[in-house]
Amino acid sequence: MQDRDTLYIPLGLKERNEFWDGFGKEEAIKALTFIAFIGIVDALIYFSTRNIAFCAVLFLVSIGGSLMMLTKDTTNLSVVDQIKNMIRFLKSQKYYPYKYLDEWK
Repeated sequence: MQDRDTLYIPLGLKERNEFWDGFGKEEAIKALTFIAFIGIVDALIYFSTRNIAFCAVLFLVSIGGSLMMLTKDTTNLSVVDQIKNMIRFLKSQKYYPYKYLDEWK
């Protein structure tokens, strides 16, 4: 029997349904949008070069890359989210206070 003053906090609960760990509906929409864009670019490359091997590899790599870059890890951040955070940090204003010390004293 548990003590009445004990607080139980469950771990590992997910707020949304996921297809696999870290990849849900939101990531699937982003991945499909990226794959459709790359598919159009791939078709344009194919019609200009007629190189089917390059186009097939490009399309398959884009599928795998988009899935890997959009899948979130245990910290709930994907590669795309981390890059966004780094860009936001680089654009933010930094404050470095200057403290004067008399060196010749």
